[in-house]
Amino acid sequence: MLEAVLVGAGVALGLIGLFRSVWPIRPSLGSLVGNRGRGDTEGRGIGLRAMADPSMKAASGGVRGEVGSRAARVLVAHGWDRWVPAADLAIAEQTMPRLCAKAFEDMFIFGCLPVVLWALSIAAGSPVAPGAVGWAVLLCALGGLFVPLLEMKSRARKRRDHFRRAVAAFLGMVVLAQAGGMGIDGALSASASISADWAFARMKRALDAARHLRVTPWDALGALGAEVGVMELAEVSMHIALAGSEGARVRESLAAKSASLRRQEMARLETRANAVTEKMFLPGVILMVGFLVFIGYPAFESVLRVT
Repeated sequence: MLEAVLVGAGVALGLIGLFRSVWPIRPSLGSLVGNRGRGDTEGRGIGLRAMADPSMKAASGGVRGEVGSRAARVLVAHGWDRWVPAADLAIAEQTMPRLCAKAFEDMFIFGCLPVVLWALSIAAGSPVAPGAVGWAVLLCALGGLFVPLLEMKSRARKRRDHFRRAVAAFLGMVVLAQAGGMGIDGALSASASISADWAFARMKRALDAARHLRVTPWDALGALGAEVGVMELAEVSMHIALAGSEGARVRESLAAKSASLRRQEMARLETRANAVTEKMFLPGVILMVGFLVFIGYPAFESVLRVT
C-alpha cells in the first residue's frame, strides 16, 4: 500500500512539473504594478549591485540551471521566497536559482542513500522491509531539501560577522588616509584597495561601480550595506554623507565610529565566549561525576563484599 502511495505521489509531482513547464504561472497584476513602480527608483541601485556583486550573474546553463530558474520563479510567484532573505543570499554570494538547483541535487542524493543501503542489505541476505525504505527515502529527501538553506544561512552569518570586522578596519584606514592629507573620495578608494580580503574587494567593487555610474561613493557603500544586511556600513555612509554635505568634521566623526564598531565587536566576541563557557559547564560536571564514580566504585564494591 505504501509503495503505491509513493509511486502515485511521484507521478503526480511529475505531471504537475510538466504542466507548469508547459503553462508557467503568470505573475499577479499587483506584483507587475509594484515592479513597474519600483523600476525607476531602484534602477540605479540594481545597476550598482549588478556591477559590484559577481553573484548576480545568470544561472549556469543546462538542466541544472533550467531547473533552478523554474523553481525560483515558482517560489517567487507563490511568495515562498520570503523564507530566504535577500540579504543572506547577497552576503553569501548566492542566487535563488542556484540555491534551488542545489536543493534539488541534495534531495536526490539524500533520497538515493536509503535505496543504496537497501540494495546492500539485499546483497547481504538480510533485506529491509520496503515500507521502511519508502519512509526513509521520503524523510531523507525532505532533509536534503533543507540542507542547502541551512548551509547558506550559516555561511551568511559567518560572512556578515567578518564583514563587520572589515568595516571597522576599513574606517581605521580611511582615518589614517585622511590624516595623511587625502580627500574623502581618495581615502575611501585607497582604503578599500589596501587588502585582498573578499569584504574589502566587495567594497572596492561598489566604489568602482559608483564611479562608473556617477554616484557618490557613500551612497554606493550605503546601498551595499543595505544589500548584505550590514547596517554598520549603512550608518558609516550616512556619517560620510553628512560630512560631505553639511561640512562636518569628517575625520573625527569617522574615528569615533570606528572606535564604536571595535567596541561593539569586542562586546560581541566576549558574549560569544561567555556562551561557549556556559555550554562547557555541563560536560565538565558530567566528566567529574564519571571520574568520581570510576574512582569510588572499586572501594564501594569491596565494602559490599565484606558485608
